Amino acid sequence: MRGLVGTNWEATPGAGPANYASVTVYEVKPGKTADFSALMKQLSETVKKGGKAKGFYVARISYGASWGEYHVVTSDDSLADIPTSGTSHRAAMGEVAMLRLEREAERVH
Repeated sequence: MRGLVGTNWEATPGAGPANYASVTVYEVKPGKTADFSALMKQLSETVKKGGKAKGFYVARISYGASWGEYHVVTSDDSLADIPTSGTSHRAAMGEVAMLRLEREAERVH
């Protein structure tokens, strides 16, 4: 796995592992890698702004997967901190920005 520059962070570096991790797998369309990268940077900032996640990591799978496979991992200390259906992202971004983000996600994967 190779980390995607500009998207990865820990709320408290060196604080130890989180209790829970949420993993989402994306298959990015050929020619859409730059768009996906920009989208993940925006999502990373949104998750950070939400204040509950302990960390956010995006990685491209180098071996054993198809070319455009990315894994997005968000770490949390509590199940209650894991957003359901984008609720915390929507609150952090606002409705219009979240709808734009959702449309863009459909376009790149």
